[in-house]
Amino acid sequence: MTVTLGVAWALFILAPGLAVFAALYTSGGGKVGAPAPPAPNSFTALSIVIFGALTAHAAAALLLIERSQIKNVALQVVFQRKPSPRPADGTVV
Repeated sequence: MTVTLGVAWALFILAPGLAVFAALYTSGGGKVGAPAPPAPNSFTALSIVIFGALTAHAAAALLLIERSQIKNVALQVVFQRKPSPRPADGTVV
């Protein structure tokens, strides 16, 4: 795997964490005394990005699981099995 492909995959996987980091430090709400973001390559910045990515991926997975469960229930309601007109022993009524 080339270096550029590795960097692209890393950015793709860490994108939710980078979004959390950006949201934390750009949403100062117009406050003058908003804290400055941590220095690049600091433990704080790295942990925010990593835990933000993990949390966002877990939330997305839970959302997809819930959506799948709703779809399965809806399919079971729509396509209910109709009772057979014949008894189970095969006798004709």
